[in-house]
Amino acid sequence: MNEQTSRKGEKLGWSVGWIGGYSWVVIMSIIFIYQGKIVEGLLGLVQFILWIGCVVYFAPWRHPNTMYLYLMLPLYVLFFISAGWLIWAFGGVSDFKGINLLEYFWFLPILIPIPILYKKKWNKHVVD
Repeated sequence: MNEQTSRKGEKLGWSVGWIGGYSWVVIMSIIFIYQGKIVEGLLGLVQFILWIGCVVYFAPWRHPNTMYLYLMLPLYVLFFISAGWLIWAFGGVSDFKGINLLEYFWFLPILIPIPILYKKKWNKHVVD
């Protein structure tokens, strides 16, 4: 079995995982458009298209000698930008004043892949 077919699951995991994890933006965009918030909805759809482009461009098999940390960082930056977009689309930070600071710890599981994968590379998962 050659390397291309043996790593098909990893490629699928990268692509479907990242795109599926960002699908909430499409759902929220559709809801905003339905509510008449056309600009907010269209900005969300533009974000999703940009997201797909980044998932494809920063795929590890396209950059086999680059550490996963550098491949995941642009995706994480876009993710946090989308969180800001959602807050803006809902009316700004003033609507979130009642949130306890400890509730932001729910974002920590999103960051779990960074310490686990940051040094790995697609090229045989070599760690320098």
